[in-house]
Amino acid sequence: RDEVVTDDPIDPRFWSAVRRLPAQQARAVALFYVEDMSVEQIAVHLQCSVGSVKTHLSRARAALASQLETKEDDR
Repeated sequence: RDEVVTDDPIDPRFWSAVRRLPAQQARAVALFYVEDMSVEQIAVHLQCSVGSVKTHLSRARAALASQLETKEDDR
């Protein structure tokens, strides 16, 4: 499984949660939010359809929201 590596100053809990995502979801998140790629560019990079990228991003956002919300509730 590839790791997402970044020097981004975003909260480290966010990147910790991203690393727990399935690989394609993590890649899509990194490319979209860090590399500022469009959905179309990500589809070419990941060699999948635009619909698949949208699905990866949607599922990743839902999983991240759930994980980060749970972490906040634990405080």
